[in-house]
Amino acid sequence: MTLDKNEDEIERLKNKYKKESFAEKNDSTESYDYNNNKNIFFDFISKSRNSFKYLITFFSFIIVIFILIFIADKWVLPSLVHDRETVNVPPIEGLSLKEASEVLNSNQLYYEIVSEQYSAKNEGTILKQIPEANKKVKSKRPIFITISKGKETIEMPDLTGISVRQARVSLYNNGLNIGDIKYTYSDLVPKDTVISQSILKGKNLIYGDTVNLIVSKGPENQVYIPKLSGMPLEGIENYLISEGFKLGNVEFIENDTFVPGTIISQLPQSNTLAQPGQYINIVVAK
Repeated sequence: MTLDKNEDEIERLKNKYKKESFAEKNDSTESYDYNNNKNIFFDFISKSRNSFKYLITFFSFIIVIFILIFIADKWVLPSLVHDRETVNVPPIEGLSLKEASEVLNSNQLYYEIVSEQYSAKNEGTILKQIPEANKKVKSKRPIFITISKGKETIEMPDLTGISVRQARVSLYNNGLNIGDIKYTYSDLVPKDTVISQSILKGKNLIYGDTVNLIVSKGPENQVYIPKLSGMPLEGIENYLISEGFKLGNVEFIENDTFVPGTIISQLPQSNTLAQPGQYINIVVAK
């Protein structure tokens, strides 16, 4: 009986020991988890506070910048502009750059070149100004100008040996004008062909310059050959004599188009210039 009682006591102590050990373990784990969570929470709070400080600093900086810009725009810049004297823009068109600089400096202004273009004015001459003369502007500001590049040059083309019509077109295409045209007889240069020009080939001219020409009238005393095609052979010799020419060779050929005894062709051709007394050869239908 006593033995059984002792065994029960031993078993009770074993169970108690196990329960206490398990409880201690659980208490230790719970305590660790609690402390760990607590540390994470405080770290998060600390970081959040730092981020918030950064945001406040950044936005404060932006606000200060905007305030400074606002002050500059509302008070500083206007005060600087209003402090500048108002002056009249002097007329500088037609002046050289040196002359314009002196005039503008005396009015507390200066120039800026914005473009250049060809013109009849000397190189460097002021062609246009902005603002225009007599406008009121603030001092110490630029006047924008366009200046001359001088006269545009063009190389003189060779016109000799071409027709007067072709010469007109060539001059026009090169920006030049045709001037006086003098006609003269020439035994070497065909009629209406340019013999010479007033400005030699290759010389530099100014855009719009005028060129005079000498044009051939052909050999002196030349006359146009009449048209003989379709005329009857009978009486043709007297007709040619009356026109200042002579009848040359007469050739007869078969022809279904022309009536027999009718002139088919001639040599030289009609409407060409020839010396009086020249022989005209003809072909006649038979």
